[in-house]
Amino acid sequence: MDEVEIEKGYANFHRKLNRILRQKEVKAFKAHVAAHPMQAQADCPIASVSVTNWQR
Repeated sequence: MDEVEIEKGYANFHRKLNRILRQKEVKAFKAHVAAHPMQAQADCPIASVSVTNWQR
């Protein structure tokens, strides 16, 4: 994997994450973070935040 492919992967991860966060889809958020644990851990501090407030 070269640097361009890595950057595209991060960009795609964040684009999808932003869409999920805007729509407040708790299950989709958890599934997306679980599917990409390395990207979520490295780049996404919100991945460790509880999303229970969304379930109201």
